[in-house]
Amino acid sequence: MNERAVKDDLTGLYNRRYINERLPLDIKYSKISENPLSIIMVDIDFFKKINDNYGHVNGDKVLMDFSNLVLKSIRSNIDWIGRYGGEEFIIVLKDTDLKNTYFVAEKIRKKLENTTFKYDDININITASFGIYSISDYDIEFSDLLSKVDKNLYQAKANGRNRTIINQENSNEVGIANSNNKNMKLSKLNKQISDMREILNEACCTLDAGEINPDRLIISECLDELIVEYMKEINKVYE
Repeated sequence: MNERAVKDDLTGLYNRRYINERLPLDIKYSKISENPLSIIMVDIDFFKKINDNYGHVNGDKVLMDFSNLVLKSIRSNIDWIGRYGGEEFIIVLKDTDLKNTYFVAEKIRKKLENTTFKYDDININITASFGIYSISDYDIEFSDLLSKVDKNLYQAKANGRNRTIINQENSNEVGIANSNNKNMKLSKLNKQISDMREILNEACCTLDAGEINPDRLIISECLDELIVEYMKEINKVYE
């Protein structure tokens, strides 16, 4: 009965009640032991579309299979995961610093990106956004910790989703900041290219046969410049 009280009925993961009771204890233990504690908050991207396109039954199956995928990617004897609400989850990694937490999050993100969930004749592919916060201030309050990791998750979603964002104040010490900054710049350039292509397509569609629109040439030149800059940034990422 005690286990049922702290478990989510659908996924079998820990529920919000357990998170609210267990995480403050883990924070205190981290302070006493002076061992690192890291939190990953995960949100499945565009989950509403899955329910709308494939139905809530298949949406529930996705949540269950997603949960199993994450459980297989963390240590069963020390780490734990809870369903924070809806399609949002919290992963708690004990004795794990920021750098290793980032690697765990990226491992899950890439594994999810390359997994197809199959239900009868339906194939569903999903991605997720990840926010990370590793405790550097052992006096941090439970609510402040959740606020900080949620802020990083929001940043991951705002930057295009399907990415991992960490707490920036100590990111330089693990060499992750540059990677995040490059990904953010690539995302911004990619959006600019897409927007420019749409404008160019609209300009082409409004022309009659044989007409020349000087604005179209300017747009095309700007698009070429953006693509060149994008390719330069791609090369920097793989240097």
